[in-house]
Amino acid sequence: MTFEEFNLAVSKTRLKPHTIAVARAVLVEGLGLTQAGNAATPHMQRQQVADAVARIEREHRKIIGAPQGWRCITLTLPYQGEEWDAAEELQSRAFERAGLKLPNVELTGRGPES
Repeated sequence: MTFEEFNLAVSKTRLKPHTIAVARAVLVEGLGLTQAGNAATPHMQRQQVADAVARIEREHRKIIGAPQGWRCITLTLPYQGEEWDAAEELQSRAFERAGLKLPNVELTGRGPES
């Protein structure tokens, strides 16, 4: 999850700053649940970290229109290349197979053009 996506999802919650920092370590920085909990001051149990992460992921899925039970992934691809087109097509087919309308959320470029 990008820092911007994380901040938007967090803004929809009432989590405390300490909990937000631990969830950011997992979702944005890539730390494991236990590692993030142990690094927190005061320490947080793995399950507490998992609960915070799940809360933020739930808000993120609502924001982007992902159905219940679906997961979000972050891909780093050449902007507007063959791989980019394939990723957009994969997302479109998944929504179509599920009988859902693709939300009006585009994959975002993070290159020189954006």
